[in-house]
Amino acid sequence: TLNLGPGEHQITFRYQYNPNELDIFPPQGAGRIGAVFLDDIYFVPAGITAPTQAAVPTTIAPTSTPDDAVYYDGFEQGTFPESDDEWSTKGELPWELTTQEVNSGVFSIRSPQLTSGIRTGESNVTFSTNPAWGIGTLHYSVYSAVQAPHDDFRIFVDDIQRIAGPNTVNTTGFEEQ
Repeated sequence: TLNLGPGEHQITFRYQYNPNELDIFPPQGAGRIGAVFLDDIYFVPAGITAPTQAAVPTTIAPTSTPDDAVYYDGFEQGTFPESDDEWSTKGELPWELTTQEVNSGVFSIRSPQLTSGIRTGESNVTFSTNPAWGIGTLHYSVYSAVQAPHDDFRIFVDDIQRIAGPNTVNTTGFEEQ
């Protein structure tokens, strides 16, 4: 989770391939996909306890919005980033909608595959909060299938690093934050 003060905030999820610009890599661990997956992002205003999300059937229909959330995106409209005004993506290649790994529903978003033909690369997806939401907590589900020194995953709020990693493969899949 990310606790956020009042006002608009830019939350950037950053995937970087070969951050140390190595010429030779050590062997990679089992389960490394070389990507980060995000799903079920929601904002709950301060003073409200975050709900636990019930299991949702896998359908193309939108997954259920957690109680008391003023914003929720499970990417089930299948329109990322075109119709998601809160989201932007930039870098070597954009983040994209995927069905490869999901926390709930059918879709999530993933960092791009940056291993082909480049020595090092970076790709960001940024979520912008609405200042009218006030103080609160941003919740998200992340599956970080990266491994140092091959890849790096970090989270920034207003260009200040708040979370680094996990930069080892999470073999259990998505973790709700």
